[in-house]
Amino acid sequence: SVKSKLNTINSQLGENSLLLVRPSGTESLIRVTMSLKDEKCLDKLSDELVSFIQKEGKNLWKNMH
Repeated sequence: SVKSKLNTINSQLGENSLLLVRPSGTESLIRVTMSLKDEKCLDKLSDELVSFIQKEGKNLWKNMH
């Protein structure tokens, strides 16, 4: 689930980091904000999280229609 993925990613971020995932108030999309000193790790984790959320959203959409 997305919630367990968020917990996994959050546990990998460590101290002095930020993870914020929220629905947009103006568009039909999810906004992901991450802050981390290690840029390579940030890129890897943000790509991983965004891909996972996209995949889950597509699966949810298919099951609704």
